[in-house]
Amino acid sequence: MTVVPVAGEEYTFSVTLVAIGGSGVAAYDPTIEEGDFKLSINGGDWENLENLPVVSPEGSIRVGVTLSAEETAEAGAGGEIWVRWSDQEGEEWFTYHEVLRVYESDIGSPLTASEIAAAVWAYATRTFTQPAVAPSAVNGPTINVVRGDTLQAVITGLGNLTGYVSLDFSVKTGSSVADEDATIRIRLNASGIGGGLLYLNGEEAETPTNGSIAINSLPLGNVTIALAADETALLSIARNLVYDVQMIFDGGVRTIALGAAHVISDITQAVV
Repeated sequence: MTVVPVAGEEYTFSVTLVAIGGSGVAAYDPTIEEGDFKLSINGGDWENLENLPVVSPEGSIRVGVTLSAEETAEAGAGGEIWVRWSDQEGEEWFTYHEVLRVYESDIGSPLTASEIAAAVWAYATRTFTQPAVAPSAVNGPTINVVRGDTLQAVITGLGNLTGYVSLDFSVKTGSSVADEDATIRIRLNASGIGGGLLYLNGEEAETPTNGSIAINSLPLGNVTIALAADETALLSIARNLVYDVQMIFDGGVRTIALGAAHVISDITQAVV
């Protein structure tokens, strides 16, 4: 078994599911059915894993998740595999996800300091300064939109937002869905003109001011996504949606957060 995911090789890792209503307590011997665990390879559609995860040892909190050699080969070296787990039946445990980077080869024995130094000086081209590289998108929290409730979703650690032209928050049924067909799309323009709730249920929003993105910390990249109760009441119950936060800046575009979203049923329906 490899230490890290390697293209073309089977890879197994372990997760612990968190029980609903258990104040963070792990779910013992959780029931796992087909469709509870899904994966997305390099941003593709969500599909069931080839191997159904198993509780091992039996009756414990440990769930073994195995990616097949075919799945890691499809991702390829440098690719990403998102694994998301969500209880489809009894709501026994909370939804979460893991993002795995696929490598060309496994991690070998660590080098000693002298071996590292020798390798550096023996290399044909040695570069001691490197241009800045934009950070990868952060793994955003799973967002549960309670139908009929005001949404206040806080996402932190997106990186420095200085110089942004606009920020977009989009919730969709899949990554290939067009922006105008989004379940929710909210924009913040640095100019302060326009923006707000742009689309809801694949249609242009009637009241843009019912949606907003507020920047709580520009250097840290902390934001709050808000959507009025009148708008969430119009959403249909849906699981396994995807969302992202995208930043447009002078000279480029960057996705700064990716995550899962669910629209779940409200119990009390009064809004006044």
